[in-house]
Amino acid sequence: MSESTVVTRPPEPDFTTITTEELLAYRDAENRFRASAAARPV
Repeated sequence: MSESTVVTRPPEPDFTTITTEELLAYRDAENRFRASAAARPV
């Protein structure tokens, strides 16, 4: 049985109040989503 990993786009943060740490975490999550097969058209 193969396990499927579902990758969802992270919610967009409020850029007016975001901290540096939150921005870095959002960037990493967005990059993971864009690199996943979920972001590629079939």
